[in-house]
Amino acid sequence: MMATLAFIIVFLGFTALPIVVFEWFDPTPFNVLFWFLSLLFGLLMGFLAIIAFLWLYGIAIRRVDPHNTRNHRIGASILSLAVRAMNVKLTVTGRENIPPIGTAFILVSNHQENYDIIVLKSVFNKHNLVFVAKESIFKWPVIGNWAKKLGHIPIGRAADRSAAQSMVKAIRSYKEGLPVSIFPEGQRTFKNEMI
Repeated sequence: MMATLAFIIVFLGFTALPIVVFEWFDPTPFNVLFWFLSLLFGLLMGFLAIIAFLWLYGIAIRRVDPHNTRNHRIGASILSLAVRAMNVKLTVTGRENIPPIGTAFILVSNHQENYDIIVLKSVFNKHNLVFVAKESIFKWPVIGNWAKKLGHIPIGRAADRSAAQSMVKAIRSYKEGLPVSIFPEGQRTFKNEMI
């Protein structure tokens, strides 16, 4: 909700600013094109403002703290905005089975799409849900920093010692009272079949 409101404010500000400054209110073809370009500019600036906020706030977070509810809520808010922007229609059943906030649980899920983590984080937005995720995500510019600071656990594709250490970290997080999510298939499925 917080990220959506911030995006709307920035979007409206940058959309209206050129129209108001240049006082182009009459509906001539040139001005209609200008209004359209102002809308695109507003969308771009709203998106860039969210990315800049994530980047700066990610730098400001001093240490890894998976128990910090505020950081998880900010991340979940921005991911909920992403779900809305992608126009993903969510149908959630069984909300009554979700454990209360502050309860440790293990969420085991199939990995069907690239945005499974985005959707799950927005559904479990009140929980400090920690994901066991592929290593490459932790190298991405803005998202990687947030993944580290929120306490998500990197895991490699090879079933080796480092993968075992990642699972030990996940177990430790669970014992510390955090909900942990894992995709046991280890990769996305490209059909509606379990791997």
